[in-house]
Amino acid sequence: MTKLCNACLAQHDEEIHAATNRVHEWFRAQVTKHLQEVADEARIEHPIDPMPNQGGELRATQLTAA
Repeated sequence: MTKLCNACLAQHDEEIHAATNRVHEWFRAQVTKHLQEVADEARIEHPIDPMPNQGGELRATQLTAA
């Protein structure tokens, strides 16, 4: 049975919809895994110093844009 999909707003069979959702879930998992690995590597290479300096002021290199 063909029906309008709420995810992609196209008409297709339930079987195609289920397969598309599986691909999206797999892709999301791969991207999340990659981003987590990148974040872990960044923490290892550039650990955050909880005490920036003796005076308690941040140096310009420690400031980041939000």
